[in-house]
Amino acid sequence: MHNRTIQRRKATKYKWQKIQREQGFSPEECWNLDCTIIQFVLPRLKYFAKHTISYPARYSYDTYIKMLNEIVYGFELYLENKYWYVDNPKREEQMQAVDKAFKQFADLFCDLWD
Repeated sequence: MHNRTIQRRKATKYKWQKIQREQGFSPEECWNLDCTIIQFVLPRLKYFAKHTISYPARYSYDTYIKMLNEIVYGFELYLENKYWYVDNPKREEQMQAVDKAFKQFADLFCDLWD
């Protein structure tokens, strides 16, 4: 490989590493920030739903766990990115599940602690 090409690649790599060090994240994570956030939240939400012992006073424990699992299901559908395809036979049902997941997540956001 040509020496100049190697130097350019190293310079580009260093530039991206510097940006990541300064900002604390890679700019690539912002290209699809919606998916990046869900990818961060989803495994933690799954764990939380299985291991939490507390729940908000306005819901029963079983209702709260059911809601958490509905959020997980809706977020998984969102990441699959097929729920909105016109030729998807379950389109309407899946779109409602995704919409419900986001509404429930917003509703429960301040209650996600154990």
